[in-house]
Amino acid sequence: MDDDELTCDPGEVVALWAEARILFFAKTFPEYGSAEWRELPPDSGARLASVLEAAELWRRHVAEQNRLDWLAENDPDAWYAEVIEDADEEARRSLRRWQLSRALTWRELQARRQFGPVHQLRATPGWNPVIPGSGGRRLTNDETRTAA
Repeated sequence: MDDDELTCDPGEVVALWAEARILFFAKTFPEYGSAEWRELPPDSGARLASVLEAAELWRRHVAEQNRLDWLAENDPDAWYAEVIEDADEEARRSLRRWQLSRALTWRELQARRQFGPVHQLRATPGWNPVIPGSGGRRLTNDETRTAA
């Protein structure tokens, strides 16, 4: 192959042809299938340009789906990285926005739920606590009870 030879993807050639034809028939045109498109006469250049644009968009969509299908079958890691990339970036933005990096992990929450040793209730002079589960009975200075 000579250095002077140009090479390009066949899909690019089709896209360039479609774009040239669309611009040849009409500079502006309604969306394919819209009410404005249906009102155009059958031989309208704008009508044909709209159909060509819709066909080109569909061709690109199918080509992208075929590429992703091929990638999924032949390189699942690359497929996963490409398909999930936007979701990963959105998750990173959400973490920053919601400040979830400051939230406790499941293990940290579990560690906080662990109960320590049983606390001995003791009344101190001037303050006698209510005994839990005793209907409001208070602990006196000469008593010591284990909390329930």
